[in-house]
Amino acid sequence: MNFTRIIFSLALVLSVFVLVECSTYQEGAKLKNVANTYNPSSTSIHPVFKVYHVSDSVSNLFLRINPKELLFNTANPEKEEKARLKIHYKVFDSFEQHNYIDSATVEFTFNAAHIDKDFTSYIPMKMPAGGYYSMEITSTDELKTGKHLSYLLADKREQTSEQNFQLVDKEGKVIMANTLNKQTGFAIENIRSGVQEYYVSWYKPHDDSPLPPFSIAKIREKNWVPDSTWTWKAKAGQLFHLEKEGIYQIKTDSLAAKGLNLFNFGDFYPETRTPTSLLKPLRYLLSSKEYRKLEGFENKKAAIDSFWLSSSGNINRSKELIRVYYSRIHFANTYFTSYTEGWLTDRGMIYTIYGPPKTIYKSDHVERWIYGETRNLSSMDFYFERAKNPFSNNHFILNRQEVFKGSWYQAVDTWRNGRVYSVLN
Repeated sequence: MNFTRIIFSLALVLSVFVLVECSTYQEGAKLKNVANTYNPSSTSIHPVFKVYHVSDSVSNLFLRINPKELLFNTANPEKEEKARLKIHYKVFDSFEQHNYIDSATVEFTFNAAHIDKDFTSYIPMKMPAGGYYSMEITSTDELKTGKHLSYLLADKREQTSEQNFQLVDKEGKVIMANTLNKQTGFAIENIRSGVQEYYVSWYKPHDDSPLPPFSIAKIREKNWVPDSTWTWKAKAGQLFHLEKEGIYQIKTDSLAAKGLNLFNFGDFYPETRTPTSLLKPLRYLLSSKEYRKLEGFENKKAAIDSFWLSSSGNINRSKELIRVYYSRIHFANTYFTSYTEGWLTDRGMIYTIYGPPKTIYKSDHVERWIYGETRNLSSMDFYFERAKNPFSNNHFILNRQEVFKGSWYQAVDTWRNGRVYSVLN
């Protein structure tokens, strides 16, 4: 196996060492539990990644991390406070196939003087045009061996898909998220097409609650007709803003099926800081009549606090219920956002009520969540299938079954009786 070592220098901030594996490697087929990808407490580091296609043969893997999550010490020849982060990625044709087409290991060394700044960089990858790829990314804090596992999809079948767009803010800093508020202005980079005129469609936000996991009612198809459309001609120094809440689709060709998809779900998303954002997730715990009653209160925050206090019986227990419930909402928004808020998706619903599953198996189009021991008859298996829609490849639909009714009502009753629900794993 041949290795090429490439050394990058980034002045005053870090040094980067890249070890590129040039040959294809065959792994034995295995089923890997990837539950840690949706469990923030399983690791001390939480890097964020995104893919940007820059040519027919090369794509960039962008990374952002908060250096404060890394361990700094002086165990180095310079006796300076430093931290080391190692990124190892593999690009596969699919999750089911274990031949990878590209792989590299990259090491970043941080100086303590820059610990207060979020760090952003990118890694060039070999990725031929025309493919639809799966990526596995392992991040390691080398001084305390903390690890983080990420999975991404890279769609390079068309030049109009959203990974051909890059957003930058007014300072030229790469924007990693596709959920923005109206205060965040951005410019668009689109190297492969080079166009400066964009076609924008805006859709009102969808906030329908998902059906319970035991419901066998037919799920209504969304009517994807834009509520307004316009043309935006990009000019140097001019920034675009998502002025209204909802879904924005930005295309280089008005007839293209795909484009850049951006979402405005409020000023504080994915956090729940407003009375409305605190009230809405209670739909899972309340009847329609109870929810409408709370919704009718002028002081919604007081009504919400009253619900939790009446459920728990004392202030300390209600604080714990609120802390856990809304932290699950926050992480559901972080992991499962699609064309709607993450907690409003099927995965977000299950995550909120049951908590993070102990076992997750992932393929290209299906996620299997297991609560309890995998070979125990009392364990619960939830199957989510990736749904096709024009705005997100992160939207999954639950395979609903009547057998979930008992466990669902048990979980809801547990919350309503003042106890955090968590499956005994």
